[in-house]
Amino acid sequence: MKKLTSIAAFLWCFCMGAQNWVFHPGTTYFPVHRFWNDTINDRLLAVGAFDTIGGIYSPGFAQWNGTSWSAVGLPGFPTAPQFGCITQYDTNIILGGNNLVMSWDGSSLDTIGQINVFGASTMLQFNSDLIIANLHNDDYIDNVNFNTVARWDGTNWYDMGQGQLAGGTHSIILYRDTLYIGAFSSIDNYYYVFRYVNNTWEIVGQRFYGAVYNMCVYNDELYAGSYNSGSGPGRAISKYDATADQWIAPGGGIFSSWGFSEVESMTVMGGRLYVLGDFDIAGGVHADRVAAWDGVQWCGLGNDTTWGMRQLATFHNSVYLSTGLIFDDTASTAFVEWAGGNYSDSCGIFDGVDEWQASLLRVDVFPNPASDNVTFQIFGEPAARTIILIDNLGREIWRKESRDNEVRLSTDGFAAGLYYYRIEESGEVKSSGKVIVE
Repeated sequence: MKKLTSIAAFLWCFCMGAQNWVFHPGTTYFPVHRFWNDTINDRLLAVGAFDTIGGIYSPGFAQWNGTSWSAVGLPGFPTAPQFGCITQYDTNIILGGNNLVMSWDGSSLDTIGQINVFGASTMLQFNSDLIIANLHNDDYIDNVNFNTVARWDGTNWYDMGQGQLAGGTHSIILYRDTLYIGAFSSIDNYYYVFRYVNNTWEIVGQRFYGAVYNMCVYNDELYAGSYNSGSGPGRAISKYDATADQWIAPGGGIFSSWGFSEVESMTVMGGRLYVLGDFDIAGGVHADRVAAWDGVQWCGLGNDTTWGMRQLATFHNSVYLSTGLIFDDTASTAFVEWAGGNYSDSCGIFDGVDEWQASLLRVDVFPNPASDNVTFQIFGEPAARTIILIDNLGREIWRKESRDNEVRLSTDGFAAGLYYYRIEESGEVKSSGKVIVE
């Protein structure tokens, strides 16, 4: 009888090398929920539901100078106010939390909007307006009814959703002077990225499997991080191809061996796009929850991390991340700095394919983990295909040519462990992933 390989136990470890990751004291109880790089005042701001951070009492809101944390000192908040988002509007800092939208000028805190049902989930300045969005499709701010998105002109609030959006908004971004947002569509209740053109919202590319958690601009291209329910086309990370009006997965994309994946946060530094979320494969190489993309290939950062990753930020040429679970048995939350390092041996272009096209195969692999057999369920028209299984040492151990859309493999005699598969058509890789044998 085969012995079960405990992937979960492996993932629970944390093995960040001291020369590459620097641990800083974290927060109490809850991790940093959002960062904001305040370039005007040269500080990294953090918000969340924490009481203290780095040993400093500063409930819900604190500042980092590159060396240490210090209190901001919000008036009227003796306990953590549970701020969920932060942005800058003109010279003031805007905070969203406790169903309030508040403006902080460095000394005083003023409420500029009160939301009825849900607090703001994301905010930014667009031209001379402050734009806020939330998870609800029918809400009120200062008695003004709005559908998912509202704008403030400095005096009054206005609806901006126009009945086209249906909530579920986690991300909003300005790209090439145009406003983009990830949200449900009121037409079919699927997630899309929308852009605001001529006072209306229009869909950008195809739909997403799940929530669009964040967006980022890298090399003047728009990237979206989202939830993906399967291993399949690696769509937890997507790049917008404006020519084809499609979202494609750069370098083979990001996915996981446990059946779902998501990219929760992204940031750019030193010519690289850094991503954070729930995944363990990026471009075909091991990258446990943190990975870097240089426009050509993905790289792991030499880490094996716990669950509970939250946010990435850049400040003073460093990349920081926050997490909600234990790092190396040091604290219940953490604030960790990437100190750099050479991980060229953990970089790779996904099977030599730079981009996954929309025509690639969707493949379900079940059961996974497998005990006696595993089935490859291929969606699409029947075609001559080759399924190849490779062991953890890179050796091909099984190959099957078939035109069937369902191919079963007996795992009897296979050693317990991790295997990689790829499916080819006419010599081109059309799908790839992992199989765990127990």
